[in-house]
Amino acid sequence: MNESFQQASQIVRRLAEAVETLGSRARVANVRDLKSYEWHETLRQKLLPQLGDHAYLVVAVVGGTNIGKSVIFNHLAGFAASSVSPMASGTKHPVCLVPPGFERKSDLAEVFSDFKLEAWSAPERALAETSEHLLFWKSSPATPQNLLILDTPDIDSDAPVNWDRADKIRRAADVLIAVLTQQKYNDAAVKQFFRKAAAEDKAILVIFNQCDLAEDEQYWPLWLEKFCSETGILPEYVYIAPRDKVAARENRLPFYVRSWPATDESPSDNPHNLMRDLSQLHFAEIKLRSLRGSLRYLLDETDGVPAWLGELDRRSGIYRAATAHLAADKLAGSDHWPAVPNAVLVESIRVWWRGRREGWSRSVHEFYNAISDGVLWPFRKAKESIQGP
Repeated sequence: MNESFQQASQIVRRLAEAVETLGSRARVANVRDLKSYEWHETLRQKLLPQLGDHAYLVVAVVGGTNIGKSVIFNHLAGFAASSVSPMASGTKHPVCLVPPGFERKSDLAEVFSDFKLEAWSAPERALAETSEHLLFWKSSPATPQNLLILDTPDIDSDAPVNWDRADKIRRAADVLIAVLTQQKYNDAAVKQFFRKAAAEDKAILVIFNQCDLAEDEQYWPLWLEKFCSETGILPEYVYIAPRDKVAARENRLPFYVRSWPATDESPSDNPHNLMRDLSQLHFAEIKLRSLRGSLRYLLDETDGVPAWLGELDRRSGIYRAATAHLAADKLAGSDHWPAVPNAVLVESIRVWWRGRREGWSRSVHEFYNAISDGVLWPFRKAKESIQGP
């Protein structure tokens, strides 16, 4: 956990404590309850848990058909998990691997609120043709405690229901692993998906898969530059992976880090472990990056904490003005308030009681009150003329 992550975590916790204290004291100013504000929900349900000791990343492996998504998924999972999620072109629903015990510590239904969750039982269930948006999950002892790994249907499907499903996957993920190939980096449906991801400010890691390292080293930067310019994304990290069917099948495919934007430096031949990079090396940076939108919303001048503080200031200003007025006229400090005359008190009670009578009783009393007022009017006028009102 790096210093920036720890610092952000401490600041958000202090902010949450201060907000709760101030919110409880602000009830006297007739301010809305804290739970009615969306920024408060973001603070309590997203930022505090995701900046705490049990922070995790929802990692979605996404891409078009026949590009090796399952291979990347297996390497992230740490074992041959394709039997858990047999990603063929007919797969309709995502499958998620979670660390042991995660479902007891966190609410999976809240993490994937756009899906109906089902515990994984058989690979065929992910092929089901249904209008329901299902997500199958399975606990895996090989999955790091801070990762949830999603294997997903192809995002270049021509079925409208799959487009909707892809949108829901994108919204649920903290980071998208964009699997591209020479054949698929320029696909229209794939680019459309990532345009939306760029608009949502998603963290994106790019893997150019099935490369010929000797020949494609000079070309992948051109492919990626075109992809980025037409989608608006800016990858956090870039990897290239060779075309090696044996290594892919045995789950030992090497992944090489590449600088982006590309530089003239000699490319590294030191292979990286994707799971280790995400769960350890880059976890804090990517987690902060994925929460950037929530942090910005929390600090928004119109809808966030500053707007709430402004409302508190306006409300308290009304009370400050009233207090100043009372103090200036020395009304609040008076110990000798005049006694209320009996006649005024009796008349006030009569008016109050009159407003609460109903039906026959109200008619009778109004009749007698009218007679009483008529009989006493001359005497009242005579008294006022002598004593004053």
